[in-house]
Amino acid sequence: MKLRYELDLTDPEYSQKTGGTDLPGALSLLVRESGILDGGTGYLYKDSEPKAQLCIACADGLGMFLGMTAGGREYLSVGDADALSETIDVWGDDLMVSRGLFIPVRSALYAIRHFAETGEPDPSVQWISPEELPEDGNYII
Repeated sequence: MKLRYELDLTDPEYSQKTGGTDLPGALSLLVRESGILDGGTGYLYKDSEPKAQLCIACADGLGMFLGMTAGGREYLSVGDADALSETIDVWGDDLMVSRGLFIPVRSALYAIRHFAETGEPDPSVQWISPEELPEDGNYII
């Protein structure tokens, strides 16, 4: 398998979905169909690029946060640069992410597919490095 996933859902059982696929488009479909969009976190990996990974966190009504490691660098998606200092709990266990890092689901799904195909950040998404976050901001990778 070239693409692997580990998704932690916030359903009543806090279930986990894990597996893999060789089809890049399948990851976007899996994320959409898994229930993670209602809240949860997860990781996507490319076996062909062992240092490339994509962390996702979903918050109902806010969209998705994407934190990527690619080419030895870390990238954080940005949806609202004015809300980077405000953090929200994405897992119910004090796992905090800046509200401004969430992007619309549709954009995130395209970025997931781009990552699955290339192992790189989608150029249509605005990205920052962790060093560009304000001191009171937070992220996960």
